[in-house]
Amino acid sequence: MEINLDNNDIVVCYSDGIPEAKNSKLEDFGYERFENILQQNYNKHIDIISNEIMRELSLFSKDSHQHDDITLIIFRWNKN
Repeated sequence: MEINLDNNDIVVCYSDGIPEAKNSKLEDFGYERFENILQQNYNKHIDIISNEIMRELSLFSKDSHQHDDITLIIFRWNKN
């Protein structure tokens, strides 16, 4: 598989531990919430994007035990 990236595109690789993270009501963090964070922050530095995702995830699941691994990799394509 080949993916053509434009300058400043970001690629986000993550495990299911992010969208499936639970809160105290056993609700999932969900893909929609995850995508909204990405859409609101896509033009920021990748460190800021990562920190914002982890901050929101931590706040969401603060009263619940983490039941799965959380893996998050973000990179930005910079074509010179």
